[in-house]
Amino acid sequence: RIVGTELGLTRYEKAAEAFGVHAEFVEEGAEIIPAIERAFASGRPACVNVMTDPDAISPYFAGSGARVERPWAEAVIRRREAAV
Repeated sequence: RIVGTELGLTRYEKAAEAFGVHAEFVEEGAEIIPAIERAFASGRPACVNVMTDPDAISPYFAGSGARVERPWAEAVIRRREAAV
């Protein structure tokens, strides 16, 4: 059973920007890692709003057991390695 909520085009980064945080809107997969790296580099709280395909189903929910790419985790690892 797949459970979810469709929020449509919700510009969370605009609301976050009003609070003074680093905010970005990402539409392409290739933009995710650079946006996350800029968020870390800002030194402030951040909101990276990533648009996703509403028809895509995560393998975790689909029960396939396959792993999905994790750009956030990759950016965290690179940041930690750079700090060493």
